[in-house]
Amino acid sequence: MACSERPRPEWLATADKPMAITRDNLRSFAERAGRLFRFVPFILLVVAIFILRRELAAIKWNEVLHTVSQVNASGLVCMFICAAISYSCAGASDWLGARYMGSELPVRKIVRTAVLARAFSNTIGVGMLSGGVIRFRYYTDDGVGPAIIARIIVFYSFGCAVGLLAISGLVLLLSRHQAEIPHFSSARPLAMLLLGLIAAYLVVVWRWRRPVRILDFQIPPLGLGLACKHLPFAMLDWLAAAFALYFLMPAIPGISMDAIFSAFFLAVLVGHVSGVPSGIGIFEAAVIIFLGGGAAKDAVLPWLILYRLVFCLIPFCMALLYVATTLSGGIRSLTKQKPPA
Repeated sequence: MACSERPRPEWLATADKPMAITRDNLRSFAERAGRLFRFVPFILLVVAIFILRRELAAIKWNEVLHTVSQVNASGLVCMFICAAISYSCAGASDWLGARYMGSELPVRKIVRTAVLARAFSNTIGVGMLSGGVIRFRYYTDDGVGPAIIARIIVFYSFGCAVGLLAISGLVLLLSRHQAEIPHFSSARPLAMLLLGLIAAYLVVVWRWRRPVRILDFQIPPLGLGLACKHLPFAMLDWLAAAFALYFLMPAIPGISMDAIFSAFFLAVLVGHVSGVPSGIGIFEAAVIIFLGGGAAKDAVLPWLILYRLVFCLIPFCMALLYVATTLSGGIRSLTKQKPPA
């Protein structure tokens, strides 16, 4: 008697069929990822608290208090003004990105989100991820779609990098003080390379006519006009950060304004290349090396620690408090069940 063949399980029958990757599947995946992505700020909040604890533990508060007692009041006021300009430029960049994508968000909401994202990325580093999570969280609540938010993040992050290269090239080229780069007699070849990259970028933007499509994600042409509007804001952002350090530090014999600016931008470049989040330790060590090495360490290091505390950690603590208080509403919205139809 022949045994009757058992029917194949449904899951096994469908497993033999190759999965068709269609636009509907990708769109469904993007929607599910978007819902899951709303939980990422809570994870970022925990990470931020650990990073804040680590940075505060590394600070020698006796040296900081001694340095604070030597701070010039006018210099501190100028530093806060420069910090406000820097963070405002981040808001202006996001505003340009939102208008470039056709979003009509109110300016106050754009500036709020951009400042929060900048405070997080300054301390945590990996700006496209840390600042991107903050942008996604608040722009989503403001009714902006995920595709537009992704384009704003790319617009800001890429523009920020271009602005750094441009202002670093100009400062290193025009500086009368040549920073002491190990194994190199001058920083001008590096300056020419950076400015050459900016020139190539502007040519590419000028010739860019058609949208770049990646699956369903389109990046429209930037346009030379918008690039030229964005570049000054991105450059001013970094320049204001350099001025903040300059105004905070007192006059130190043998260290000129040119030397501080050259060391600052070289150290920022080194910090980004190193891959260390926010260049913690790398930035300070690089500034000391470019200002003369061990001879400048005792005079410069306390001010660099105070600079990171005032320019990065204090805004970060304020942003962290704001995000922590506003995420409670996000928890309720995520756990709320829709009533049955």
